[in-house]
Amino acid sequence: MLPARALSLLNPWLWYVIDATHPSPKRLENRTRRIMNWREWTPKGEVWLHASKGDDAAYWAESVERVRALFGADYPVPRFPDCPRGGIVGRARIVGMVTPAGEVQPEPGESVDRSKLDMRWHFPGEHAYILDDVQPCAFVPCRGMLGFWPVPPTVLDHLRSNGEG
Repeated sequence: MLPARALSLLNPWLWYVIDATHPSPKRLENRTRRIMNWREWTPKGEVWLHASKGDDAAYWAESVERVRALFGADYPVPRFPDCPRGGIVGRARIVGMVTPAGEVQPEPGESVDRSKLDMRWHFPGEHAYILDDVQPCAFVPCRGMLGFWPVPPTVLDHLRSNGEG
């Protein structure tokens, strides 16, 4: 069964989630907004990962500097124009949350393999969704929204025809 909802992420953060070839895959998706009752508002199971169009070269450069401060100057960084924008690029299962204080809270019925979590990806003071079973897919153009949002039926049909269901 295909996920019905998606979550938009900015690049380069999404690239670090989707591309598992770099040394420390990003499995934490930080959110600056306070997430009240996250278990009630977070979709259960899988969600689509959407590449937002909201980044620009200045945001990109700032984000890259943050990554290099965390992981070192030689950490791989994608080129700004090489990352897709404005479409579905993969899917993941949300298995829990990291609190602003860094406490790992698994979703009921889920287990969190802490050995897969590089907590350097957690930004102190922010909530972070814990992602597991991340799977890239062929790019499917789609307009996104903030937060979790319903994927239009035509986009789900396109994903299904691409073998994603």
